[in-house]
Amino acid sequence: MDENDELELAIGFAAEAHFGQRDKQGAPYILHVLRVALSLPDRDAQIVGALHDVVEDTGNDLDDLRDAGFSEYLVRAVDTLTHRKDEGESYENYIERVAQSPLASRVKLADLRDNLARVSDLVPNARAHLEPRYNAALLKLASSQLRPAPLPVLEAPNDR
Repeated sequence: MDENDELELAIGFAAEAHFGQRDKQGAPYILHVLRVALSLPDRDAQIVGALHDVVEDTGNDLDDLRDAGFSEYLVRAVDTLTHRKDEGESYENYIERVAQSPLASRVKLADLRDNLARVSDLVPNARAHLEPRYNAALLKLASSQLRPAPLPVLEAPNDR
C-alpha cells in the first residue's frame, strides 16, 4: 500500500469511527480530524492526524488499526497520542509523553492549534478552563520540537 492509499484508508477509517459524533459546537467531529490531518506537511503526520482520536474517542483499539493495515510505526504514534484517562494519566503527564515522539508532537501541535482556533466559540467557563491548558501544552510541545536529537556515542576504533 502506498502513502496515498494509506492516507485514504486513514480518512475512511476515521470517518466511520467518528460517524455521528459531534464536537462541542455541534459540528460533525470528523471535520476537526480532517482539519488536523490536512494542516500537516508530511504523509505520516497526515495519516496519524486522521487517526489521532480514533482509539481515545471511539470503540476502536490499536489492534483494529493493525488489522486495517496501518504500519506499526503509525500505530505507535496513535498510541502515544491516546490520553490514558482511564489509567489515571494526568493531562500534564500525557503531554510529557507525547513530547518524547517527534511525530506525535507534530500531530498534537496541529490538534491543539485547531482546538485553540475554535475555543472562542465555547461558553466562557469552558474557554477559561481549556485555553490556558492548551496554550501550556502548545508551549511544551513546540519547545520539544526545537530540542536537538542526542548525538550518537562514537566508539574508538579497535585498531589502536
